[in-house]
Amino acid sequence: MAPPDAPAEAAAATDGGKLAPPRVTLLTLPDELISEIFGQVHAMYMCQKRNMPPTSYLCLNKRLSTLAQPIWLSVLSAPQERAKAESFFLGMIGIQDRLLHVRELEWTVHKGYPAYRVALVKSLRNLATLRLRATNVSAGPCEIGVWMAIVSFEKLQELVFLSPTTPFQYSYYPNLTTPRLECTPSDLKDHTILFSDLRLRLHQDEAVSQLRLRSLSSLEIVLDQSIAANPSNFVASLLLQIDRDSPDEPCPSLTRLSLAFKHVDVWLQLWETLSVCCRSSALSQIELHVPPELDLYTLDFDAWPNLQRLALIFNHCSSTSLAILCDFILGLGERKAFKLVGFDWRGDGSTEIFDDVPDDLLDYVYVPSLHLLLDILRRSTNVLELRLRSDEEVDSPEFRWTRPTSKDNFDVDSYDLA
Repeated sequence: MAPPDAPAEAAAATDGGKLAPPRVTLLTLPDELISEIFGQVHAMYMCQKRNMPPTSYLCLNKRLSTLAQPIWLSVLSAPQERAKAESFFLGMIGIQDRLLHVRELEWTVHKGYPAYRVALVKSLRNLATLRLRATNVSAGPCEIGVWMAIVSFEKLQELVFLSPTTPFQYSYYPNLTTPRLECTPSDLKDHTILFSDLRLRLHQDEAVSQLRLRSLSSLEIVLDQSIAANPSNFVASLLLQIDRDSPDEPCPSLTRLSLAFKHVDVWLQLWETLSVCCRSSALSQIELHVPPELDLYTLDFDAWPNLQRLALIFNHCSSTSLAILCDFILGLGERKAFKLVGFDWRGDGSTEIFDDVPDDLLDYVYVPSLHLLLDILRRSTNVLELRLRSDEEVDSPEFRWTRPTSKDNFDVDSYDLA
């Protein structure tokens, strides 16, 4: 056998005379795949409530740094401890030119807060979500500075308070809708809730008190995945709160309800109770995280005549089939908008929909399940809007179809592939 002509071929030649396949490393992958890998790693850290992933990848070379920085810096969580917070913000000073990538910030404000931090936060001109925790802060220059920082964010869409007692809850935010309170049941002890938008997170089974449902316009209950047993104490206390407020009409102002439970029995118990107590409310939007074993046929929406928007978020191992989903949708009545997240469209355990949306409904040959669903919605329901997402990640594309009236066909209105 003649020797290889080039050194590279000689290094790759095998005993059989064939060239060995090229070695695959992180640096040999295309930019799109590397960004996807970084995105998955970042999502894992965010899910585990840890701060930014290790920055060692940013130091390998300019290419990886350029790809990873927009992902790594998209969500920042400043430490609550004063010493660690000081080190965190000093580090931000060194990367001011890259802070345009920050989309979400969790920020803890202490009494005697350094003024430079407020100025630094104000430089986050692309900030969309601010999660604010205030400890021992009273009205004064510090509060005014933080308030001015909040109102200066032109792209801010969501303001979340992480403690029930904060001087900022009384402030006016001209560029925002109603701020939301996000806390645990233990945070509510000895405090009267003055917020109308509440997200209640359960990290353990504990009773809830001082919850005035009559003042709420939006209620979201999220059960942490680490809780394996039935949270009976929480459920019992919540039902007691409902009965104590007013057995006839405890939630007259509630317009949005979201439930995220993985225990089917708890889910159904809360659903049955809320179905009764919210019967005469103005509830118009419901968002349900569907447990894997939940039977959709057990859900009855007749209790809410004002319900117009329904969203179902499926678990990746959900047993809901397309036939069950279509049958369920046909029983929705006069609902106008429908949203599905994480449904298995291809029947292979994958929630991916497609990379691009054809303009013609008849061209959906690669996703026949979606074609069938749109056809059923068009022919047999009054739904005017359908939204689809493959998962709940912030950068997950959302596809939207609309039609002017129930007699028209659906058209692709918009889709975001950012």
